[in-house]
Amino acid sequence: MKTVALVSALAAVSGLVSATPTKTQQQKPNKRASLPTVTASGNAFFAGSTRFYVRGIDYQPGGSSGNSDPLADETTCKRDIAEFSSLGVNTIRVYMTDNSVNHDACMNALADAGIYVILDANNPLYSINRYNPAPSYNDKYLQSVFATIDEFATYDNTLAFFSGNEVINEFANSTLSARYVKATTRDMRQYIKDRNYRSIPVGYSAADVSQNRMQMAHYMNCGTDDERSDFFAFNDYSWCNSDFTTSGWDQKVKNFTGYGLPIFLSEYGCTTAGRDFGEVGALMSSEMTGVYSGGLMYEYSMEPNGFGIVNITGGKAVELPEFAKFKAALSKSPAPTGSGGFTSTTTSQACPTKDSDWLVDSTLLPALPDAARTFFTNGAGKGPGLTGEGSQNAGSGDGATSSGDATPGSGSTTPTASPSSSKNAAAGAFSGPVDKAPFVVTGIACFFALAGTMLLNLSNAASLLWHAYHSLPSPSNKVNWAGFYTLDPLSPHNRLILGPFQGKVACQTIAFSRGVCGAAAASGVTQLVPDVEAFPGHIACDGDSRSEIVVPIVVDGKGVVAIIDVDCAETNGFDEIDREWLEKLARLLGEGCDW
Repeated sequence: MKTVALVSALAAVSGLVSATPTKTQQQKPNKRASLPTVTASGNAFFAGSTRFYVRGIDYQPGGSSGNSDPLADETTCKRDIAEFSSLGVNTIRVYMTDNSVNHDACMNALADAGIYVILDANNPLYSINRYNPAPSYNDKYLQSVFATIDEFATYDNTLAFFSGNEVINEFANSTLSARYVKATTRDMRQYIKDRNYRSIPVGYSAADVSQNRMQMAHYMNCGTDDERSDFFAFNDYSWCNSDFTTSGWDQKVKNFTGYGLPIFLSEYGCTTAGRDFGEVGALMSSEMTGVYSGGLMYEYSMEPNGFGIVNITGGKAVELPEFAKFKAALSKSPAPTGSGGFTSTTTSQACPTKDSDWLVDSTLLPALPDAARTFFTNGAGKGPGLTGEGSQNAGSGDGATSSGDATPGSGSTTPTASPSSSKNAAAGAFSGPVDKAPFVVTGIACFFALAGTMLLNLSNAASLLWHAYHSLPSPSNKVNWAGFYTLDPLSPHNRLILGPFQGKVACQTIAFSRGVCGAAAASGVTQLVPDVEAFPGHIACDGDSRSEIVVPIVVDGKGVVAIIDVDCAETNGFDEIDREWLEKLARLLGEGCDW
């Protein structure tokens, strides 16, 4: 869900690095063989020789911000396995696991219950930074990913790994991280092969975003065999107590017909118009089984976002009304027998071309960081777990990050070019405030869904602005003031009064005719000032400020109602990218607050 973006943003703020790996011994023996392993063949999954459909539920007790591993707590998982068995699901998705601890008890209990597990290989501390991906694709990150594979590859009921979750979102700039997501997928598949594990499918879980869903799907299935995914999954909340046609699912089936890889829904379960879980019947029908392989309902436990079907109270699972509805839907629509109309051959797609929604213009992938090569022969070693130092800003040492692009089709990751030769070399493309600005806009939209109160929204927006800028390289992390001034409704003259902010004590009132803030309010035009000392009439509320950007918030029928003010302690701290995203934020604030 969208709240994952906020978790990732907060994790990026910490500026952490991960622990150094140690060598592992030979692969551990298989831990349980009570279930046939699941493989990908053509555009479908098979458990042994039987067509396999994902009939599952997303499992993250504590929510996306819980930072806990439900498979590391035997009491918790066995309590919930009883509920899974009652529902009749055959698969759970676990978003976060601790790769530093043993999971025998829960994984074996799940296997005994006939339940497979799809695992996200990332967590908020160890993941790709969608707006500055190059340094976050490093050896520390891959060590954590590979350690997760080491921990779970030996369980027969490990169905698949996700190489990423909703990394690409509705903002076009996020698509430049697709190269690094795909490189991670390639590396995971190669690691599984080189470490002599069984063939475990690896793929990506895409956001419910229409602007780039098909481009991302095609991108993950284009190129040479060593570069392509084993499957593609996406989150879909378009079925809102609806039907196959009204929801648009009929068109999506047409769009994905002939895709050539297994497809399933990594999340579904719209709550807008109530939930009867009619999606289950559609997914198990002949209208979809030739293209889709089931899906995972979001979600098991009730969290602040309101999607759960069980309340966890006093350590007990209390079934909510939707539990019975989902159980009935699964019972009413069992998995089909036979082949389900699957396509037996695997086919690739053409790579998407660059446009306004898809900014990737290279088919080449980043080469494996030199420092990560040892993992393929020596293993990843003990994982950093959920309390490690983090990896997003750890890519600074020799060989820590990619040194160029890989050779397609070689099955290797040998650099073929310097980073600057790639048109999408994100380290150079994203060194400024754009890297986290969409995080801020997305995060604030989440808050607006909960309350339209101006003071609450501006307070949260100021905090998000502050932390987003401080997670970036210089000069962005030198922001020394971020906040708002609002129109004074009690003054007979046009003036601004101090609103929510982060930073030092500030001027309480500013006339429309004074300083950068006053100029933006009076003109209704953004003021981007590279050197405040050169701006006529500059007001030095904070003597450390050297550059400033002020964006007016305009409401139809009311004119300027407030301004966004961000100061930097270095000159030339802002550019046109800041202007673009802060103006988008201003429009969102203008529409989302009760001015």
